[in-house]
Formats: sequence, structure tokens, C-alpha cells
Amino acid sequence: MSAAQSKIAAQPTNAAQPKSAARRLHEDEGGQAMVEFVLVFPIQLLLTLCVIQFAFIAHAHLVVEQAAFLGARAGAVADVGQGGFTDEGAWRAAGTKAARRVAARTCAVLTSSMGVSDAPLLDQDDRAAMRWSSAEGGSVGFSDVRVQEAFKHLDVKFTPRPQQGYVACEVTYDYTMMIPVANHLFARTQIVFQLNLGGQGNAYGAPSQERQRTVYRVRQASFIPTPWTRAPR
Repeated sequence: MSAAQSKIAAQPTNAAQPKSAARRLHEDEGGQAMVEFVLVFPIQLLLTLCVIQFAFIAHAHLVVEQAAFLGARAGAVADVGQGGFTDEGAWRAAGTKAARRVAARTCAVLTSSMGVSDAPLLDQDDRAAMRWSSAEGGSVGFSDVRVQEAFKHLDVKFTPRPQQGYVACEVTYDYTMMIPVANHLFARTQIVFQLNLGGQGNAYGAPSQERQRTVYRVRQASFIPTPWTRAPR
């Protein structure tokens, strides 16, 4: 064996050569990516759930706002009997019933179909307001579970102002949040916000405890002019 061949044989092969620092760093990226995933994924998941729940809450605000407008319009033209619109007490009673039925029908799309433990007492007119005629000639409507939940979670305050020439309708609805984790976060955020404003914070209190659910209280008001109730000038 020549001297050159002996020198080549003495050199270490590629398999025996030590790994470079760049190669070791590249091989360790797999474990680093797993650690980053474990740290970031819970935060990303929470943010995603909050965005979805916020979108549902925004939709609930729009629905309740529409319910307040339709309730005010229904109460403005309610059948007040012989007393007419000059009888403010009769108008308030008749308008409240009409506004409540229209608002319940509008807010029924927000129900969770989970039912209520203490179903409200509904008459035939209340149930009839939750159904409508179909194109085939029959009648369709919401299920009894959703009807009971819509009326149970709803509060309507109708106020006629005949002298001022307008009516006001305020609709409050306890929207049941269904997105896990985010529902409790939004509910607790609302209770803290209400307490800071001097309120009772009952959005996460009594209604939620009675129904064993997490609800978000949405309140909207609307006004409809009634120029026919004002005395001519």
C-alpha cells in the first residue's frame, strides 16, 4: 500500500464524522414545533371560540332590535276597544300583548331548543301568533319547546305617549349562549361590566341560575310615531 492510499484509509468516513451545529439545530426543530403548538393552540382555540360567540351575540342584538321595532308597530295599531287611543291604560294593556307576541315570534330564531324548566302560561292567541299559513295551504310554525323558551326569556315593556304622538317598545331577551368556554367568558364579562355601571348584574345571576344556562342579556328599544293621537294645533 502506498503512502497516499494509507493516508486516505486513515481519514474518517462521512458516517463517523461529527454532526455540525446547523444539522443538529435542524433535527431539533421537530421538538421545538411541538412545544410551540402546545403553547399556542389553547390560546388560538379560545380566540376562535370567542370570535364565533361574538358573532352570535351580534346577531342576537340585530334580532332583538328588529323585535323592538315590530313590537312598537304592533302595539301602535293594537285593538284598544271602545276607549280608543285616548284611553292610555287600555292602550298600554292591549299594546303590550300585541308587542309581546310579535317580539316572541321574532326572537324565536334565537332559542336553543333545550326547553325550559318552568314553562310560561300561554293562551291560544299566544300560540297562534307563533304559526303562519304555508304555501301548501296548511300551517307551520315553531315547536312548543321553542315557543315556551321564546316567551320565557322575553320581557316587553310597551309605553304609549298619546299626547306626545309616539309609542315606545323596549324588548329584553336573555340569549342562551351555546359555544363552550366562550359563553362563560362573555357572561362573566357582562356581569362585571354591569356591576361597574352600578347595575345588578343579573345577566349571569338569577336568570342563568334558574335556567341552569349561560345567558347574555340583550336590550333594545324602538319608537313609532302616532300622529293621529295628538290634538290638532
